[in-house]
Amino acid sequence: MVSWYSSGSCSGRSSLGGVIALSFAISTAGLAATKTVVYDDFEVAPTTWAFRSMGNTGSQIVSAESAHQGKQSLQSETDRWGMENLRGGFRCREAHSRLSFWYCAEYDEQLSSDVFLVLGLRSEGERHVYKTQLRLTAPREWQQIAVSAEDVSPRLVGAWIDQLIIGLRGPATSLRLNLDEICLENQRKPSRGGKPTPELSAGSAPPPAGYWGPLERDALRAAAFSPKEVSLDLAPRLAEAGIDTFILVRPSDSELAHWAGLSSALHVAVLVALPLFYDPANRPEVHPAVFADGVSENLPCLMQEGYWDKVLAPLMERLAQLSTVVPLSGILLESNSPEGAAPAHNPADSCYCDECFSRFLELSQIKERVESFLPAERWPWLRENKLLSVYAEILQRRLSLRAELLRERLLELNPKLLLGLYGFEDRWIQRGVLAGLGTPSYSPAIVAREPTTTNGYSIAVKWESDRLKTEKIANRWLPGFDLNPFNPLELAANLSASSKGSFGYWIDLREPGKVPPEKLLEVLHRVNARLSESVGVNANRSKSVTGSGSSKKREGQ
Repeated sequence: MVSWYSSGSCSGRSSLGGVIALSFAISTAGLAATKTVVYDDFEVAPTTWAFRSMGNTGSQIVSAESAHQGKQSLQSETDRWGMENLRGGFRCREAHSRLSFWYCAEYDEQLSSDVFLVLGLRSEGERHVYKTQLRLTAPREWQQIAVSAEDVSPRLVGAWIDQLIIGLRGPATSLRLNLDEICLENQRKPSRGGKPTPELSAGSAPPPAGYWGPLERDALRAAAFSPKEVSLDLAPRLAEAGIDTFILVRPSDSELAHWAGLSSALHVAVLVALPLFYDPANRPEVHPAVFADGVSENLPCLMQEGYWDKVLAPLMERLAQLSTVVPLSGILLESNSPEGAAPAHNPADSCYCDECFSRFLELSQIKERVESFLPAERWPWLRENKLLSVYAEILQRRLSLRAELLRERLLELNPKLLLGLYGFEDRWIQRGVLAGLGTPSYSPAIVAREPTTTNGYSIAVKWESDRLKTEKIANRWLPGFDLNPFNPLELAANLSASSKGSFGYWIDLREPGKVPPEKLLEVLHRVNARLSESVGVNANRSKSVTGSGSSKKREGQ
């Protein structure tokens, strides 16, 4: 869990030290005896921490300039990209270890909206550093974090730990991190009853009324692939191994028909992933996006009504109608830009076309005319006037209205459809679409690659999902895994942890991995059987099929 306490700016001293000490004592009461492995309050210099900068320059000092309690803190900074503070010189066997510390990050939030606090612990036996990350939202304020080693990675359970890393990661701009009262505690004996069950995120709550068949479970166990690259013969073997959902990436009509029919016989749900971006070339009703440099690209401006009404809606409505008669459970929008295109709509490259910029001026009540700005002058002007975040917020709000109208049209055709995003990246454009797809009683799916795809499962999944919910963006986070980075033991540990701490998991079958096909099926079978037993679910799935038949609402929806 994360504890947040604001105590003013980095330059001021905290008045909440007594509250934190009391909170800390209560949180450890009743547990087995603990051993403090690392405790650094930086009141004595020099520090035992090493430093690594990813930028051109960087420094680390024990400074009296800013401290949470006492007189000094550890202060590190870099001119760009990020830095890490490393602490070794210890060795402990992980047994419900707990890391806590105070931190204050300083950066320009106008230019660096995507800044992460990075935590790492090294497994001595594997000589591998497992990391998790927390997206920062409150610069220049002292805050506290507390996290268990198991939350950093399930692979740390029972491992010998010999290194601790705390740092910042962000875009190409200066970053400063102040650290104080860093404490790593290790419980000497497991508490009675064995390892506590990982806390479930809000995203793992039972799906809302209206979903049926495999989607009535607390968690999905999905495999994503292009039907062109996977043989139909693999389907029954995946189902036998416990996979209950197939995500078909951009299938043709004939491929969808074949896989939907086979999935029906296997009692497996089918989700279809369609592109969010279509090339505006040869579409006179659609104009392209304009990026920060004033150049148009082969990506559409998603703010325009015509793109949703004449391109996206017809494709998705046809699938929604089809889902009432064939076993199609949901539709996902693939939110990554097409290969070879510019990285569309990132914080620096929102759309600055005439329509988007004029609407911004109008909604912000700025008495300027769009004709007064050449396309290449718009982003620099917003940056100079510290309006970049306001601009993105307005675009996100407009986009959510487009997605909301689409959701209403699709659920009118089939109220049981699961909607969501595939390949989610936490940028304004994806947040806008999700905000429109969700309601207080309907949570769309986030089929996400980050932060798990190559790094494995960690509490960052819960942090990201919960943070979106604080912005009133409902979601069910489904973390994904590439097969290449993980051996069979690593994959099994991460899939198990994901199903207990999120909306399940999905694996990407489009790239070969370290796990041979036969071994992969064996891992899936073992993990899914254990998960089914732990939640009291019969391993033989329900015979009802998601999405097929009448679209009439079920009772209680």
